[in-house]
Amino acid sequence: MKRQIIIILGIFIFIFLDCFEIESIHLPPFGAKPDSTFSVPISVSIESPAEGITPIFAMLLPQSWTVIDSISVTGSVNTTLVYSDLQSEAMENQEPAPEDYYWCASASPDTISVEG
Repeated sequence: MKRQIIIILGIFIFIFLDCFEIESIHLPPFGAKPDSTFSVPISVSIESPAEGITPIFAMLLPQSWTVIDSISVTGSVNTTLVYSDLQSEAMENQEPAPEDYYWCASASPDTISVEG
């Protein structure tokens, strides 16, 4: 199960800006047990400023997995990303999910500005 989580989290796509860097992804140390919940903190640094952008976060997940409808973003940017059928479908059109997987994408309801 831990190997599956690492592979799945390795497929995360974070569409935030043209210039960003994923600094860390903190995986559960011992994997996940069936019917359990877990959080995965992800740290991203932004290299250049931007104004009026809409943060989008997409995950490729097994069909049997579910996620909460909103994701909190904190730090130099504070917003909430909300599940989006439109963005999930856009990810599926851009990069079709393998069999037994699906795209789960969330977007900020507001545009934001980021200092680099």
